[in-house]
Amino acid sequence: MGPKRRNVNTTTGVITRSISTRVQDLEIWVDCFGTGDLRDWQNMMLALGFEEEFTSKNQCRKVLKYIWVNITDFLFAIATDTKPHFFANHYQLAREVHFENYSPA
Repeated sequence: MGPKRRNVNTTTGVITRSISTRVQDLEIWVDCFGTGDLRDWQNMMLALGFEEEFTSKNQCRKVLKYIWVNITDFLFAIATDTKPHFFANHYQLAREVHFENYSPA
């Protein structure tokens, strides 16, 4: 099995994920979390591993303020019924996303 195929913009040289992959991610997100009402937020918190009962979206937002998760990895964790990887800070998350998007094909 060869390396992952990546799309490279010939003008800028920037490697991007295919549009179909991004659409699939969006479809999974909508299937899992719907329109964003309180119950959807509570489901997302459960998927992230929080067991508390959140009574408002603001409570969820306050908890998520310092939670760093790659959304693609989060969606994969949901699909495989595993726990997502949490990063210690936004610098580590940014480095992971940078390497994921710009590693050699």
